[in-house]
Amino acid sequence: EVCELNRGVVYSKKDEVAANGYKILRANNISLENGLNLDDVKLISKELRLKDSQKLKTQDIFICLASGSKDHIGKTAYITEDTEYYFGGFMGAVRAKKENINSKYLYYLLSDQKFNDYLGQAISGANINNLNSGILSRYQIPLPPLEIQEQIVAELDGYANIIAGAKQITQNWKPQITIDPDWVTVKLGNVCDVRDGTHDSPKQVQEGYPLITSKNIKDGQLDFTNVSYISEDDFKKVSHRSYVEVGDIIMPMIGTIGGACLIKSKATEFAIKNVALFKKSEKILPDYLLNVLDSELVAAMFENQSAGATQKFVSLGVLRGLEIPAPPIAIQKQIVEKIEAERALVNSAQKLIQIYEQKTKETIAKLWQI
Repeated sequence: EVCELNRGVVYSKKDEVAANGYKILRANNISLENGLNLDDVKLISKELRLKDSQKLKTQDIFICLASGSKDHIGKTAYITEDTEYYFGGFMGAVRAKKENINSKYLYYLLSDQKFNDYLGQAISGANINNLNSGILSRYQIPLPPLEIQEQIVAELDGYANIIAGAKQITQNWKPQITIDPDWVTVKLGNVCDVRDGTHDSPKQVQEGYPLITSKNIKDGQLDFTNVSYISEDDFKKVSHRSYVEVGDIIMPMIGTIGGACLIKSKATEFAIKNVALFKKSEKILPDYLLNVLDSELVAAMFENQSAGATQKFVSLGVLRGLEIPAPPIAIQKQIVEKIEAERALVNSAQKLIQIYEQKTKETIAKLWQI
């Protein structure tokens, strides 16, 4: 009653060209955060006849209609201006009938978790996750007067702008260490014992000791949510050469590289697999080393080492040979204090994201009470 669904261009692999083709957007061009991602755009032959309705236009709601993954079905992105992009057959454009609904208001409703929950039920049991026009048309939405819709959009846009600004801070900030030419440069292995966890695959058990891998280190913190467990015997074998203590640093070294975690407290014993271990040392402060490992300088070194590899990997030899600035301990303390002051501001930005994401959810939830 308030919108129409336009399906995208159906084409085959043989229609793809390397240059001078129509630009086609697919499911990967919408992020899971409902943003438009133009890093990988396909081109198809201009010999095909495309409809004008299959080109993304101002106020379109670009949506994923079919996918092998339920995580991708229903992903949306709001289009703010006319584009040169067409969209593929598994994609669609929801277009509002502007006489009774604000297109941005509709976008907020379709990007809400309530719509995702509805889709999960509507396509449950299907061999192919497919959001067709029938499923879309049966979804019921609250429809206040246009004036109220515009007020709601203005409020939600304000929240979205705050979230976007805060994410710019949290995603782009890294510790910066201005190197003094008078400081000595040392190989990391000369000031710190660098080891790694097991490369074996101990048998998993229902109850036992957590086995920490790269997936369990997120944003510099340990995450035990989806951790595997190993027996006491296997824990002892792994820990014989890679026991983790308070003051040590662990860091992913296969797949995802970096994002080091300083162990400040230890409520439970755990073992590590395919994770680098930097033992605490009197020659370098753990907090200083953590910031060095997280710095742009070291991130660039890791990127160069793993460039071209099928799977990113940094070896113990590379880690031990990393040349890092090693100022006197007193200077290390000053650097840590300055960086921690910046980190506190970044953490505040992260809290802002959480606050305004919650405000967004609450504002949309109130609509269903109208």
